[in-house]
Amino acid sequence: MKPEIIPARESEEDLIDFPELVRTFGRYKWGIAGLTVLAATIAALIAFTLPPVYRGSVSLLVEAQNQRVATLQDVYASELPEMEFLGSQIVVLQSREIARRVVERLNLMDHEEFAPQERLFDIADLRRFLPFLPDDTSLDAPPTEDERRETVIDEFTKRVTVEPYGRTRVIKVHFDAQAPDLAAQVANTLADLYLESGLQARLDATTKATSWLTDKLAEIQSSLQQAEANLQKFREQEQLVSVGGTRGLTEDEVLDYSRRHREAQRRRADLQNSYQKIQQAGSNPQRLRDISNLLLDPVVQRTNESYLSAREVVKQLEDRYGPKHPQMSTARARLDTAEAALNEQLRIAASGVKAEYEIALESERGLARQLESARDQARNLDRKDYELSVLQRNVTTYRELYDSFLTRFKETDVAGSYQDITARIIDPAMEPRLPESPKKKQIVLLAALGGLVAGILLAILHHLLSEGIASAEELESITQLPVLGVLPLVSGFSGLKTNLAKYFLGNTHTPFSEGVRSTCASLRLGDAERTFKNLLVSSSQPSEGKSSVSSSLALTLGTSEKVVLVEGDLRKPSLARLFKIGGEHKGLAQLLAGDCMLDECLYWYEPGAIWILMAGRVPSNPSELLASPRLQEALTELGRRFDRVILDSPPIQAAADAMVLGRQCDAALFVVKSDATSRRSVRNSLKQLRFAAIPVVGSVINQVDVRRNPHYADSYHYVYGYYGKT
Repeated sequence: MKPEIIPARESEEDLIDFPELVRTFGRYKWGIAGLTVLAATIAALIAFTLPPVYRGSVSLLVEAQNQRVATLQDVYASELPEMEFLGSQIVVLQSREIARRVVERLNLMDHEEFAPQERLFDIADLRRFLPFLPDDTSLDAPPTEDERRETVIDEFTKRVTVEPYGRTRVIKVHFDAQAPDLAAQVANTLADLYLESGLQARLDATTKATSWLTDKLAEIQSSLQQAEANLQKFREQEQLVSVGGTRGLTEDEVLDYSRRHREAQRRRADLQNSYQKIQQAGSNPQRLRDISNLLLDPVVQRTNESYLSAREVVKQLEDRYGPKHPQMSTARARLDTAEAALNEQLRIAASGVKAEYEIALESERGLARQLESARDQARNLDRKDYELSVLQRNVTTYRELYDSFLTRFKETDVAGSYQDITARIIDPAMEPRLPESPKKKQIVLLAALGGLVAGILLAILHHLLSEGIASAEELESITQLPVLGVLPLVSGFSGLKTNLAKYFLGNTHTPFSEGVRSTCASLRLGDAERTFKNLLVSSSQPSEGKSSVSSSLALTLGTSEKVVLVEGDLRKPSLARLFKIGGEHKGLAQLLAGDCMLDECLYWYEPGAIWILMAGRVPSNPSELLASPRLQEALTELGRRFDRVILDSPPIQAAADAMVLGRQCDAALFVVKSDATSRRSVRNSLKQLRFAAIPVVGSVINQVDVRRNPHYADSYHYVYGYYGKT
């Protein structure tokens, strides 16, 4: 029974294995620790070479501006919220104007901390070696006095720090300097100049406000006089006494005309339908009888009743007498007379309806003209009332504005002799005894923390970007195949230079030997029905240890089974060097070419009790030999003679020989080199094996460095040192 071909699930490859990521930290712990120590050492060297910086601090209390007579804010704007006011004062303390005054008062331009430093590199020296640079004399000219002052002010503002003290009205002003006495002196001077500038600003504002209010009062007084004159002129022109009373009478007249006009419209609308029907009927009595309003006339009703009575009599006599009977003639004469009377009354009633309609229509038109005239009169009164109200409002506005400015002018004039102090110093700066910076311990700790974080990030980045397979769980996730064994790296051992069989047979209790035996046990457990008679051992790339794995498996299985090891790599054979077999021996190439028989190619390796079919002389056409029918015949014969046939295959990515050999085998064992074989190579190799319908029984991780991968010991019980150091 051959193993089932399981398709790979590509979606699981994109998931991050966090436990594996944590184990990665253990692999790179010394690198992370080294980077942390390096960062801390560099930070310490830098911190201890930096000059000490002292900080002078002064505390200012900014008073709330509630108890005062008048200030500039009373004249120009409303009072700012407290926090916004504090923020404004902080900006003032950090302004260049305050900094300029401090620099000039303390003569900081001549202080050694603000003196211009000699340039270590001069552009003029560079022009000597690079003559093509432009000859700019401005670079060589010394800075002017104004330029030096601006440079000192720039440096000064960088050293000033202003911050509010919690949720209070206290503002702390700091100044950093290398000299402790200078730090305290500058902080106190800065606070003093801030208070002086506030007082001067308020005095200037009061003076400006007084001058502005004087001019504004004269302007408003002139506007008020002009507005009063316009109001009086309008009243005289329109001869207005009381617009409000006239307006009331006009409104009553408009309402009366409007009511009467609506009644006339209603009357005309009631008669309009009957009038139209009478016009359509003309003098036709039959059509006039269909008009309901005519039938409501009392005279028409009585005449209609007589007509209906006469018609009923005629109808009754028709059933009893003939048409020439005297009573019948009399009844018909009465019917004709009643009908003629009814028609006459209908025409009279129709004439009456026409007359009423024409009267109602004329009445409606007359009332409409009267209503429109009343409305025009009301609109004219509204216009005059509006113009009058505008003029009155202008007079009222200018009068109130004049009174307000006059009151404010008097208050400002009184406030000119009194200045409210809005800030004061509550804690002057003292000469600091300890430097503010550099904080050496903090710098070293932060640098160490940064180095630790950088080391962890680099380890994570290396893990995420690494194409090598670092664990068995990762290999199982990629291949969806069980990992049958994990073979540790043997220190100082190279399979092409050392006698592998001698090492393996002579060191039976090493982690490598135990790993091979564990792999063989896994193969036997998965092959309970012994269907894996021909087992192909291959890998993605060369130098992954597939020949060492196939040879070790053959030596282990040879202790209990009759095993033959076949070297299927005809391009680069290696079994002779692995087993230290000297001389020239016939092998698989000669067998497939028909130059020898199977018995002539088999080599008995007595120390390991296995048979070996080496590649023999390297042919010029290995692909054609492996594709010949003789390969299947040879494997069939080997399967008949031996319990197990193990084929050492060429790398899958190197040539197509592995696919040809795999089609003749019962199962394949895939070898992966730890931290070397890329995920892409593994995926591509497995895709080729699945495409060729070659069943893969499992995989083996080879050359695992247990010291760098301690999780292998936890997962597969290979504790380094349990069997001794290898």
